[in-house]
Amino acid sequence: MSPRVVTVSLTEPQRRRAWRAAHQEGDASLAKLLALECPTYRGLSKQACPCHHEQNGSVIHPTAYVEGVVGARSRIGPFACVGPLVTVGADCVIGPSAVLGWEGFGYKRGDLTDREAIGPDLGPWEQKEQRYGVIIEDGVHIGASTCVDRGSWRDTVVGAGTKVDNLVHIAHNVVIGRDCLVIAHAMLGGSVEIGDGSWIAPHAVIREHIKIGRGALVALGAVVVKDVGDGESVRGVPAKKFQPNPAEGTSGAGGRDVAS
Repeated sequence: MSPRVVTVSLTEPQRRRAWRAAHQEGDASLAKLLALECPTYRGLSKQACPCHHEQNGSVIHPTAYVEGVVGARSRIGPFACVGPLVTVGADCVIGPSAVLGWEGFGYKRGDLTDREAIGPDLGPWEQKEQRYGVIIEDGVHIGASTCVDRGSWRDTVVGAGTKVDNLVHIAHNVVIGRDCLVIAHAMLGGSVEIGDGSWIAPHAVIREHIKIGRGALVALGAVVVKDVGDGESVRGVPAKKFQPNPAEGTSGAGGRDVAS
Protein backbone atom coordinates (compact mmCIF):
# COMPACT_ATOMS: atom_id res chain seq x y z
CA MET A 1 0.00 0.00 0.00
CA SER A 2 1.42 3.38 -0.99
CA PRO A 3 2.02 5.83 1.89
CA ARG A 4 -0.63 8.43 2.55
CA VAL A 5 -0.32 11.80 4.25
CA VAL A 6 -2.93 13.28 6.57
CA THR A 7 -3.00 17.08 6.67
CA VAL A 8 -4.78 19.45 8.99
CA SER A 9 -6.55 21.02 6.02
CA LEU A 10 -9.16 18.26 5.89
CA THR A 11 -12.71 19.39 6.51
CA GLU A 12 -14.74 17.43 9.05
CA PRO A 13 -16.82 15.60 6.38
CA GLN A 14 -13.60 14.71 4.55
CA ARG A 15 -12.02 13.49 7.77
CA ARG A 16 -15.02 11.27 8.55
CA ARG A 17 -14.99 9.76 5.05
CA ALA A 18 -11.25 9.10 5.26
CA TRP A 19 -11.69 7.63 8.74
CA ARG A 20 -14.31 5.16 7.47
CA ALA A 21 -12.17 4.23 4.49
CA ALA A 22 -9.13 3.61 6.69
CA HIS A 23 -11.13 1.25 8.93
CA GLN A 24 -12.59 -0.59 5.98
CA GLU A 25 -9.07 -1.13 4.65
CA GLY A 26 -7.82 -2.23 8.06
CA ASP A 27 -5.42 0.69 8.43
CA ALA A 28 -5.83 1.27 12.15
CA SER A 29 -2.83 3.61 12.52
CA LEU A 30 -4.16 5.95 9.85
CA ALA A 31 -7.60 5.84 11.41
CA LYS A 32 -6.19 7.00 14.73
CA LEU A 33 -4.47 9.92 13.02
CA LEU A 34 -7.64 10.88 11.22
CA ALA A 35 -9.96 10.75 14.22
CA LEU A 36 -9.31 9.61 17.76
CA GLU A 37 -13.00 9.61 18.55
CA CYS A 38 -15.46 7.28 16.87
CA PRO A 39 -18.32 8.99 14.95
CA THR A 40 -20.81 6.69 16.68
CA TYR A 41 -19.48 7.73 20.10
CA ARG A 42 -19.88 11.35 19.04
CA GLY A 43 -23.58 10.81 18.44
CA LEU A 44 -23.61 10.29 14.67
CA SER A 45 -25.73 7.57 13.12
CA LYS A 46 -24.56 3.97 13.33
CA GLN A 47 -24.57 3.82 9.55
CA ALA A 48 -21.75 6.38 9.61
CA CYS A 49 -19.47 4.03 11.50
CA PRO A 50 -18.88 0.55 10.03
CA CYS A 51 -16.34 -0.46 12.66
CA HIS A 52 -17.92 0.16 16.05
CA HIS A 53 -18.39 -2.81 18.34
CA GLU A 54 -21.95 -3.27 19.55
CA GLN A 55 -23.30 -5.80 22.04
CA ASN A 56 -26.64 -5.66 23.85
CA GLY A 57 -27.08 -2.13 22.56
CA SER A 58 -23.77 -0.96 24.05
CA VAL A 59 -21.20 0.85 21.92
CA ILE A 60 -17.52 0.20 22.50
CA HIS A 61 -15.01 2.41 20.71
CA PRO A 62 -12.57 0.37 18.58
CA THR A 63 -9.58 1.75 20.49
CA ALA A 64 -11.02 0.79 23.90
CA TYR A 65 -9.58 -2.17 25.83
CA VAL A 66 -12.39 -4.21 27.38
CA GLU A 67 -12.01 -7.44 29.33
CA GLY A 68 -14.82 -6.93 31.81
CA VAL A 69 -18.60 -6.99 31.45
CA VAL A 70 -20.40 -4.07 29.81
CA GLY A 71 -24.14 -3.66 30.35
CA ALA A 72 -26.84 -2.79 27.86
CA ARG A 73 -26.82 0.60 26.15
CA SER A 74 -23.54 1.67 27.74
CA ARG A 75 -20.84 3.56 25.85
CA ILE A 76 -17.12 2.99 26.24
CA GLY A 77 -15.03 5.86 24.89
CA PRO A 78 -11.76 6.06 22.97
CA PHE A 79 -8.75 4.41 24.64
CA ALA A 80 -10.73 3.59 27.77
CA CYS A 81 -9.67 0.49 29.73
CA VAL A 82 -12.21 -1.83 31.37
CA GLY A 83 -10.26 -4.49 33.24
CA PRO A 84 -11.08 -8.19 33.65
CA LEU A 85 -12.58 -7.80 37.15
CA VAL A 86 -14.86 -4.90 36.18
CA THR A 87 -18.62 -4.89 35.73
CA VAL A 88 -20.17 -1.86 34.03
CA GLY A 89 -23.95 -1.64 34.39
CA ALA A 90 -26.58 -0.52 31.92
CA ASP A 91 -26.83 3.00 30.48
CA CYS A 92 -23.35 4.01 31.61
CA VAL A 93 -20.87 6.31 29.88
CA ILE A 94 -17.16 5.65 30.30
CA GLY A 95 -15.16 8.58 28.94
CA PRO A 96 -12.00 8.64 26.81
CA SER A 97 -8.86 7.23 28.48
CA ALA A 98 -10.69 6.32 31.70
CA VAL A 99 -9.11 3.33 33.46
CA LEU A 100 -11.36 0.97 35.43
CA GLY A 101 -9.91 -1.91 37.38
CA TRP A 102 -6.21 -1.20 37.44
CA GLU A 103 -4.28 -2.38 40.50
CA GLY A 104 -4.77 -0.27 43.59
CA PHE A 105 -1.80 1.50 45.13
CA GLY A 106 -1.03 -0.72 48.12
CA TYR A 107 2.43 -1.66 49.40
CA LYS A 108 4.03 -3.12 52.51
CA ARG A 109 7.58 -3.39 53.75
CA GLY A 110 9.28 -6.59 52.68
CA ASP A 111 11.71 -8.85 54.52
CA LEU A 112 15.00 -7.21 55.43
CA THR A 113 16.77 -10.27 54.07
CA ASP A 114 15.52 -9.52 50.55
CA ARG A 115 18.18 -6.86 50.11
CA GLU A 116 20.15 -4.37 52.12
CA ALA A 117 17.90 -2.24 54.29
CA ILE A 118 16.96 1.20 52.95
CA GLY A 119 17.07 2.71 56.43
CA PRO A 120 16.66 1.66 60.04
CA ASP A 121 14.69 -1.61 59.94
CA LEU A 122 13.20 -0.75 56.54
CA GLY A 123 12.99 -3.42 53.85
CA PRO A 124 11.94 -2.91 50.20
CA TRP A 125 8.37 -2.07 49.26
CA GLU A 126 6.28 -5.06 48.12
CA GLN A 127 2.92 -4.69 46.40
CA LYS A 128 -0.16 -6.02 48.18
CA GLU A 129 -2.48 -8.27 46.23
CA GLN A 130 -5.47 -6.50 44.70
CA ARG A 131 -7.81 -9.44 44.17
CA TYR A 132 -11.22 -7.74 44.09
CA GLY A 133 -12.88 -5.86 41.26
CA VAL A 134 -14.82 -2.74 40.31
CA ILE A 135 -18.61 -2.47 40.11
CA ILE A 136 -20.06 0.42 38.14
CA GLU A 137 -23.81 0.40 38.72
CA ASP A 138 -26.49 1.50 36.23
CA GLY A 139 -26.58 5.03 34.87
CA VAL A 140 -23.11 6.04 36.00
CA HIS A 141 -20.99 8.52 34.03
CA ILE A 142 -17.21 8.30 34.37
CA GLY A 143 -15.29 11.22 32.86
CA ALA A 144 -12.19 11.28 30.69
CA SER A 145 -8.88 10.15 32.22
CA THR A 146 -10.52 9.15 35.50
CA CYS A 147 -9.04 6.15 37.33
CA VAL A 148 -11.07 3.70 39.43
CA ASP A 149 -8.77 1.15 41.08
CA ARG A 150 -9.84 -2.40 41.84
CA GLY A 151 -10.18 -3.50 45.45
CA SER A 152 -7.85 -5.31 47.80
CA TRP A 153 -10.36 -6.50 50.43
CA ARG A 154 -13.70 -5.58 48.79
CA ASP A 155 -14.92 -4.39 45.42
CA THR A 156 -14.61 -0.73 44.55
CA VAL A 157 -18.19 0.45 43.87
CA VAL A 158 -19.70 3.47 42.13
CA GLY A 159 -23.43 3.60 42.90
CA ALA A 160 -26.28 3.95 40.42
CA GLY A 161 -26.81 7.38 38.91
CA THR A 162 -23.54 8.82 40.20
CA LYS A 163 -21.65 11.20 37.91
CA VAL A 164 -17.86 11.35 38.09
CA ASP A 165 -16.07 14.14 36.27
CA ASN A 166 -12.79 14.10 34.33
CA LEU A 167 -9.44 13.53 36.05
CA VAL A 168 -10.78 12.03 39.27
CA HIS A 169 -8.89 9.39 41.26
CA ILE A 170 -10.95 6.73 43.07
CA ALA A 171 -8.67 4.44 45.05
CA HIS A 172 -9.10 0.77 45.91
CA ASN A 173 -12.03 -0.34 48.11
CA VAL A 174 -13.87 2.99 47.79
CA VAL A 175 -17.67 2.74 47.92
CA ILE A 176 -19.62 5.65 46.44
CA GLY A 177 -23.38 5.71 46.98
CA ARG A 178 -26.20 6.48 44.57
CA ASP A 179 -26.72 9.81 42.76
CA CYS A 180 -23.51 11.44 43.94
CA LEU A 181 -21.42 14.06 42.14
CA VAL A 182 -17.63 13.74 42.19
CA ILE A 183 -16.10 16.65 40.32
CA ALA A 184 -12.78 17.22 38.53
CA HIS A 185 -9.47 16.58 40.32
CA ALA A 186 -11.11 15.10 43.41
CA MET A 187 -9.08 12.35 45.12
CA LEU A 188 -10.81 9.66 47.17
CA GLY A 189 -8.31 7.68 49.23
CA GLY A 190 -8.46 3.94 49.81
CA SER A 191 -11.58 2.51 51.51
CA VAL A 192 -13.41 5.86 51.61
CA GLU A 193 -17.21 5.61 51.79
CA ILE A 194 -19.47 8.27 50.27
CA GLY A 195 -23.17 8.34 51.20
CA ASP A 196 -26.02 8.65 48.71
CA GLY A 197 -26.61 12.06 47.17
CA SER A 198 -23.33 13.60 48.31
CA TRP A 199 -21.40 16.26 46.43
CA ILE A 200 -17.60 16.18 46.23
CA ALA A 201 -16.41 19.47 44.73
CA PRO A 202 -13.31 20.04 42.52
CA HIS A 203 -9.85 19.44 44.04
CA ALA A 204 -11.28 17.93 47.22
CA VAL A 205 -9.05 15.35 48.91
CA ILE A 206 -10.53 12.71 51.22
CA ARG A 207 -8.14 10.72 53.37
CA GLU A 208 -8.25 6.93 53.36
CA HIS A 209 -10.94 5.16 55.45
CA ILE A 210 -13.00 8.34 55.90
CA LYS A 211 -16.81 8.11 55.83
CA ILE A 212 -18.89 10.85 54.19
CA GLY A 213 -22.58 10.79 55.16
CA ARG A 214 -25.68 10.94 52.98
CA GLY A 215 -26.34 14.27 51.30
CA ALA A 216 -23.05 15.76 52.49
CA LEU A 217 -21.02 18.46 50.74
CA VAL A 218 -17.24 18.55 50.54
CA ALA A 219 -16.40 22.00 49.18
CA LEU A 220 -13.75 23.20 46.75
CA GLY A 221 -10.22 22.20 47.70
CA ALA A 222 -11.18 20.73 51.07
CA VAL A 223 -8.87 18.21 52.73
CA VAL A 224 -11.01 15.82 54.75
CA VAL A 225 -9.27 13.99 57.59
CA LYS A 226 -12.31 13.23 59.79
CA ASP A 227 -15.69 11.61 59.10
CA VAL A 228 -18.48 13.87 57.81
CA GLY A 229 -22.02 13.28 59.05
CA ASP A 230 -25.28 13.08 57.08
CA GLY A 231 -26.20 16.43 55.54
CA GLU A 232 -23.07 18.18 56.79
CA SER A 233 -20.97 20.58 54.71
CA VAL A 234 -17.22 20.94 55.17
CA ARG A 235 -14.51 23.12 53.66
CA GLY A 236 -10.94 24.20 54.29
CA VAL A 237 -7.64 22.55 55.21
CA PRO A 238 -8.24 20.59 57.32
CA ALA A 239 -11.95 20.50 56.49
CA LYS A 240 -14.37 21.92 59.05
CA LYS A 241 -18.14 22.28 59.12
CA PHE A 242 -19.75 25.41 57.69
CA GLN A 243 -23.17 26.68 56.66
CA PRO A 244 -23.30 26.76 52.84
CA ASN A 245 -24.63 29.64 50.79
CA PRO A 246 -26.73 28.36 47.87
CA ALA A 247 -25.48 31.24 45.72
CA GLU A 248 -21.94 29.78 45.85
CA GLY A 249 -22.82 26.92 43.50
CA THR A 250 -20.37 24.01 43.54
CA SER A 251 -18.47 25.47 46.50
CA GLY A 252 -21.58 26.13 48.54
CA ALA A 253 -24.52 23.75 48.28
CA GLY A 254 -26.05 20.94 46.32
CA GLY A 255 -29.13 21.03 44.14
CA ARG A 256 -27.75 23.40 41.52
CA ASP A 257 -26.66 22.72 37.96
CA VAL A 258 -23.01 21.74 37.69
CA ALA A 259 -20.41 22.72 35.11
CA SER A 260 -16.84 22.16 36.24
